[in-house]
Amino acid sequence: MELFFNKHCINRDRNTYTISVSTQPMAQSQIGTLAGLEVATSKQTQFTLGLISLRDPKTNEVIRPDHKIAKTLISNLKKNQPLKGWVLSDNPVIDQTTGEETGMYWAKLA
Repeated sequence: MELFFNKHCINRDRNTYTISVSTQPMAQSQIGTLAGLEVATSKQTQFTLGLISLRDPKTNEVIRPDHKIAKTLISNLKKNQPLKGWVLSDNPVIDQTTGEETGMYWAKLA
């Protein structure tokens, strides 16, 4: 199943950089108002979210937000861009505070 880029996830407290992906493109479907503010909603489709955690191929160290690879990805990846060669694994993302599954899965190279 093809994955699509959703957003960059930077956790300043843990100094981590991950990439949020989805199994369907995240499309904006409607604009309306809520409590006097203009808001948009996503088209409601069946999709699963996942995360990609990257390592530097030379050092095998986890890529941090200030790493040149992270900076390049932040500049180049576009919303809903297909990520060829990536799939969701069967490994769930675990909330580091509660220890519970989040409903997301780690992505891996196919």
